[in-house]
Amino acid sequence: MNLDLTFKDVCTTIKKQGKGDPGLIEAVDNLLGLPLVCSPVVLGPAAAAWLPILVTKNELIKIGKSVFEKFTNNKVDDYSLRHETMRTAYGLLVFTSFFDTLDSRLPKALREEISLPDTEKALLAREAVTESTSKKPATTITNPLDSPNSTYSFPFPHPTETLDEQCRRQEKLWTQMKQGFVEFVQKLPFWEEADEKKRETLLSGMEEIEDEVAKRFEAQYFELARKFEDFAIWANLGERIRFDSESVQFTLTTHTQVSPITAAKVKRTGATES
Repeated sequence: MNLDLTFKDVCTTIKKQGKGDPGLIEAVDNLLGLPLVCSPVVLGPAAAAWLPILVTKNELIKIGKSVFEKFTNNKVDDYSLRHETMRTAYGLLVFTSFFDTLDSRLPKALREEISLPDTEKALLAREAVTESTSKKPATTITNPLDSPNSTYSFPFPHPTETLDEQCRRQEKLWTQMKQGFVEFVQKLPFWEEADEKKRETLLSGMEEIEDEVAKRFEAQYFELARKFEDFAIWANLGERIRFDSESVQFTLTTHTQVSPITAAKVKRTGATES
């Protein structure tokens, strides 16, 4: 059974399960543009359409929370559907933790520049000129689901994988999205006109952003466990396996005189001969 996840799969599943909820569908559609904005690709109308979402502080946080709340509040009796919901909700958190952090760190100066009426028009005009003068075909992505970040694959964690291990593994994706967003900002029309000091101000929220993303991911992870019983059971299973493993290791290392037969029993059952 393939347990790998992508943001494309996450959004597709949420929209499929929530097809009767227009509010959920709209919220997912609003989220879709963020991986594109954070992708190092040639920009075009698809990316420009999401500029307004970056202007209002806490807008990304509200959208992500709305999707999470609506999706995890769906009660289903079918086991396979519950498992699909659990996996999808986990995959959603990998991205919303980054979007929330990005929202909280965007400098006021950057929001103001993006909000200027001419920014979107200038961006589209620049891309039109680039495409017409480039000797090579421009790699412009028109469908947000086709962006590199939306198709980035990561595994649903095994119960024995610690939360810290999950964060370290996902740091590669978070760094990729951070770098993509920096490139996105550097392609906006106002970047060329900004001096070095202004440029530093515009990108001042990007330093070591991965550390805060990890903290937000952990908080959302525990919220998912609190709200979603199946995920809580899965997470607790991991804690129990690690505890049992540590107990067995402790027994083997402290009882140095046990026979090979006793040691084998310890490995199988965690018990020692009296």
